[in-house]
Amino acid sequence: STAVSKKTTSAASPMREPIPLSLAVLFLVSPRTKASSTPCAARWLKSFFFSLFPQALDGAFFYGFFMIALPLDCTALDGAIVDLDGTMVDTLGDFAQALNLMLADLALPAIAPPAIANMVGKGSAHLLRLVLNHALAQQGRALTAPEIEALNVRAWPIYQQHYLRINGQFASVYAGVPEGLQALRSAGLRLACVTNKPLPFALPLLRAKGLEGFFEQVFGGDSFEKKKPDPLPLLKTCAALGTAPARM
Repeated sequence: STAVSKKTTSAASPMREPIPLSLAVLFLVSPRTKASSTPCAARWLKSFFFSLFPQALDGAFFYGFFMIALPLDCTALDGAIVDLDGTMVDTLGDFAQALNLMLADLALPAIAPPAIANMVGKGSAHLLRLVLNHALAQQGRALTAPEIEALNVRAWPIYQQHYLRINGQFASVYAGVPEGLQALRSAGLRLACVTNKPLPFALPLLRAKGLEGFFEQVFGGDSFEKKKPDPLPLLKTCAALGTAPARM
């Protein structure tokens, strides 16, 4: 296995050799895919390494992201389920562009992309509510619950219109994703994409980025009665592929 990190050291603390590390993981896309893109996870990894090797790592300052390649016994698996936003494609640029165009149409202040990044992850409807509340707070406005609901109903079609128009234009595929998906397919695994993004947004994005052909099934946040992190979409996907969850 391989692990990659960036290190800086002072003159009093010479560069140390990398330490081999094996981790049990539940999710694999590609050996070159980033293990995470959040500062919180990076801090957790740093703390994890220091707890394991306090003396070996003493004096070294670790930063950046870690990438791990592990051997995969495909004989025990029938397929794999892969997320979309933030896993295969960096779509923060699309979110920021469409949401800020919507906010401008509603005469609300724009929101910086880092703030939007913290709101993504539980589906478009949830994202829209958080964005509207954040924009209203920036104006110092407090609406009643019925007023907020009315604003949300008004904002949704505006957001959809802008997002569908720019879908994929400000997004990029993470390095190694096509190669990782091809490796999984070449190993005989059947692939499904399960995302909380609405299907009318997800399918054009996969198509535009050349990823749609890797997947036998694609399900969005509007495909089932519940969204992730509820297990229902994953269980339904296993059923669609005709296999047991234990073999995914």
